[in-house]
Amino acid sequence: ARRLMPLPPYEIWMRSYLDNRPAFLERLGIESAPDRQEPVTVSVRPVGDGWYAALRVHRSTDGWGGSIRFHRTEGARAWTTSAVFRGEGVDDIRNRFRSFDDNTLRAFLRSVLP
Repeated sequence: ARRLMPLPPYEIWMRSYLDNRPAFLERLGIESAPDRQEPVTVSVRPVGDGWYAALRVHRSTDGWGGSIRFHRTEGARAWTTSAVFRGEGVDDIRNRFRSFDDNTLRAFLRSVLP
């Protein structure tokens, strides 16, 4: 199967999936907005020095909320902001998260580190 249809390495596929989740889910016939109450990761970006920022959204009584969860390349420990996003839709929150520059994300990271 690999000779007939070579697949990218898992890390490249995962990055593409996280950056373009709505397109992947649409092809599977699944809505891009989560349907459950628990936070769901909808976008991941590198922050620098081995750190990644993951946007996690959840439904709230007045629309959608989102927080940023930071983790390193290695290790299971993560640090999460409070709900710093509010909006009517997941796509709006995702676009705001993607509009942050690296300095803004580093400032959020500094705010949650011990």
